[in-house]
Amino acid sequence: MSNNSQTTEQTRKDPGQLVPPRVDTDPELLGGYTWSDMKAYSPAVASLAGSGVGMATSSPTLTIGGLAGGLGLGLTGTYLRVSDRAYTSPRGRVSAWSSHLRRQYLDSPDDVLADVTGVSGVTERGFLKMDDGRFVVPVPIEPRNTAMLDADQRHRLAASLSSAIDEQLTDMPFRFYSTTREVDVDDVAERYEQRALNPETNELQQSVLLDVADWLTEADAPNWEARDWRHYVVVEADASAVMSADEPSFIDMLNPLADADAVSDSAIEATLADRVETVRAAIGSVTGLDTRNPTSHESLTVAREYWGRDDELPNELVGDLLTDGQDGEHSGDLTDRLARVVEPETWDPRNGWVQVGDQYATALWLAEYPTETASLWLKDLCTLRGVDVDVTVNAEPVPLDNGVHEAGAKAADIGSEGEERAEERDITAMDTETAGQATRKLRELFRQTPSQPWRLSTYVVVRADDRDALDAATEELATFDNVEGAKRRALQTARETVRDTLTGAPANTTPVAPGAAQECAFRAASPLTGNRWDAETPAEKDRLVPGAVIGSMFPFAALDQREATGMDWGRNEENGSHLRLSPFERGGGPHMLTIGQTRSGKTYSASKAALRWYLEREDRTLIVCDTQRGFDGLTQLCDGEHIVVDGNQSVNPLRIEPSPDHRAEGADEFRMTVEETVGFLVGLLRADDVADAGEYAPLLAQAAERTLTNAGIEPGQPETFDAGNPNLADLLETLTDMTSNPEEYTMADGEGHEGETHLEQVGELLTKLRSFQEGGKYASLLGADELGLLDDDVDMAYLDLHAVGGSNDAEKSANLQLMLSQVREKIKQTDGEVVCMFDEAHVLLDADRTADWLQKAAREFARYDASLWFLSQSPKDFVSGESETDARDTIRAQCSTVHFFRTPRVDEDVLAQFGLNSAQREFVQDIAVRGKEGRGYSECLIDAEDIEGWIPCYVEATPLEDRVLTYSRRDSGGHGTAREDFVEHMAEGTAIPSNGESDDSQPAEAAGENGGRE
Repeated sequence: MSNNSQTTEQTRKDPGQLVPPRVDTDPELLGGYTWSDMKAYSPAVASLAGSGVGMATSSPTLTIGGLAGGLGLGLTGTYLRVSDRAYTSPRGRVSAWSSHLRRQYLDSPDDVLADVTGVSGVTERGFLKMDDGRFVVPVPIEPRNTAMLDADQRHRLAASLSSAIDEQLTDMPFRFYSTTREVDVDDVAERYEQRALNPETNELQQSVLLDVADWLTEADAPNWEARDWRHYVVVEADASAVMSADEPSFIDMLNPLADADAVSDSAIEATLADRVETVRAAIGSVTGLDTRNPTSHESLTVAREYWGRDDELPNELVGDLLTDGQDGEHSGDLTDRLARVVEPETWDPRNGWVQVGDQYATALWLAEYPTETASLWLKDLCTLRGVDVDVTVNAEPVPLDNGVHEAGAKAADIGSEGEERAEERDITAMDTETAGQATRKLRELFRQTPSQPWRLSTYVVVRADDRDALDAATEELATFDNVEGAKRRALQTARETVRDTLTGAPANTTPVAPGAAQECAFRAASPLTGNRWDAETPAEKDRLVPGAVIGSMFPFAALDQREATGMDWGRNEENGSHLRLSPFERGGGPHMLTIGQTRSGKTYSASKAALRWYLEREDRTLIVCDTQRGFDGLTQLCDGEHIVVDGNQSVNPLRIEPSPDHRAEGADEFRMTVEETVGFLVGLLRADDVADAGEYAPLLAQAAERTLTNAGIEPGQPETFDAGNPNLADLLETLTDMTSNPEEYTMADGEGHEGETHLEQVGELLTKLRSFQEGGKYASLLGADELGLLDDDVDMAYLDLHAVGGSNDAEKSANLQLMLSQVREKIKQTDGEVVCMFDEAHVLLDADRTADWLQKAAREFARYDASLWFLSQSPKDFVSGESETDARDTIRAQCSTVHFFRTPRVDEDVLAQFGLNSAQREFVQDIAVRGKEGRGYSECLIDAEDIEGWIPCYVEATPLEDRVLTYSRRDSGGHGTAREDFVEHMAEGTAIPSNGESDDSQPAEAAGENGGRE
């Protein structure tokens, strides 16, 4: 279950989530001009000085040239000063311009590409060797679900990552790198298509499967525009890292021929391998996060995709590259081959953007951060849809003493600047006061707490490709002169979307898109090259921050769970990803619980998931059971057996069959059969208003045991289970024999008080079982099984209990328990996964005794790879009361997957038992869209045992699925067979998805606010 349990102790935001604002403390020399400003005028001053020399030497040429040059350079300096910002400097801008012009007009294309990526080698462990001697590796991170967390949970999560950074990564530079790829839904669609083309798939099933496949690729995926987010922690090592980690040996110090600066590649790789393990341990210590070992293929893919390569990288080619480099020396030929593999096909930096491959991209640099960062403030960026981005966070450790000194020096400078501005009555003195307080607090954090100082810089790259250009032209109904114009428009739109996300809450940052410095900025945002822009320009691009600021970013916030064998639930509303979860892969019991009020969409959504799951593979068994006749369409499409349980068939609760794969559980099988029989009969007695029905349970158990052993079936001996199956008629004979031969059933040989009491109780019991006599209410239950569920050719069945729907809950409960006993026998003989869905499951918990039996049945079903799926209207049915046993709590705990649809007017304490926080409780009670609202979809929360938190899910069916799930033979008005009526219904056309709750629904894309699409 989710660990969102409520705690009385609230977690406060880490005080280390602090970034002091920038303050320009450059001293003024003349008016408002500072020393840095004067540097921009130094060329003009030199030119004017030359003019003065010309005048002194009577040289008109030098005089006029100096004056003209001074005037031009002065105007240029003024422009640089007026247009300059804190993120650059005049010299840096001139350098960027000259570099841009040189590459644009002087360098050849080959020269431009020669040093772009810097990758010169690759190792089997996924380490990339760079041409500057570094080894770099991206360590893959498995993200976690962060949807609908409350403030306390966000603070705890940010604090957990912050602690990992400050305590375990404190001595190594690293980068967070997150990137998007186009989501591929073809793998899911292909499964449905392949199953549709299977010769055993009938025509109707084929139509529905192909409809689902087409809808996923042509309607659902384009509508959501989800992105496949990949997350990494990038670490590197070079010779300096090895030398700082290892002291030279005594022999090396004495050897005059030893080269103190020579470090082998193997030593660097060993250091990097240690860092990888450190990163994996640190990230693994954060709740919900996990890591994977890097691979050569993935590392090369990260490098290739950043530089615009979207062509497939064959595994054979990676193998060849590894083979060529196994000697440890990466030859020039190998470097050339790697360059062809990694380098972009086109690299053309422009003013304000770059062309890399067939993509246009803009690099944004975060120039300012909020003074107090929010917890998980990068989450909105890392769950964006419809935009391709790369997020790079560079973190460089700073020695603690240096951090304290730097923060103190800055605080002193800001204090002096504030005093000067205050004397001049400058309103910005208030800003310096705020910045000074934050900087002093930063210094104290470094001095008094475990917070470690880091240099932080953050870059975001926004991309647009040909597909985005086509989308832009389609959405705007515009005709562009060429693809370049459409792509530029798409890039502009994407950049505005990202900028809005970064400037709005909770990020509240200031993103800057450099113009001529785009080349430097794009290189700086690379996961492999480091902060090149900061290294190549005088103005600082990083900030001194505590580790808590980096931890508060928490970019690993986009869960994408698409399990190959999973059930198709819908869309994760947080990031639009396709949600496929298998109840059999949760690590605990495979059982499921779905809760929602009537017409909330719970039965419809469960039926849709079960339909796709069953049709996708042929080795699955699906059994559904209800009292409302709600599965007609599902049963007909799955070509299932519609079994109407109306009291006229004989159903044998004493049936027990051997299970070759589970002979070790023979004793449990025997005991479960006895308990099922007792529970069924006690339930029927309660239905007949026998108030003390439970008091007869020991006698019934004794009779059931003796009936089985009389037939040759012994506990703990599974080999005897095929001796033949007694039935309820045999059990009644046993009870009769108890009155004739009491000595065989009592400890005192039937004499004395025990014997008298025994005879009295058996007599009373037989009297109260008169409904089993010929002509009685339950007479048809005597005899062998007649349901047909246990037939070998039945792999989908609908147990329809509508005939007992008008009876009381006790009788419903008894019949449902009887059906469960039949299902248990079925799954023992079935290969593959089995799902048994019970609608109106609350009636199974009608009595404590039934609940006690059900918790044991749940454990028994799990042994056979079978899932019990309970559908109920109220969560209270699965929460034990003060006067009840803990069976309901145990059953809830055995359900590793729980779904909550709209459930208003539920006690807060009950919802808290399921681990819902305040935001999630509000969603369930007041916000989640119900199927009956006619919007074409419904919403729910999903909790999986092995996934942190609750996932908000958007549930929608295809038009043809809706046709199936809303079919009711009772309402169809047909006069043929059930199959003929269903075929006619499906041939009449397709319906707009309604979630089975309304006839006036609209297509999902026509809905306004639709819980995650807008």
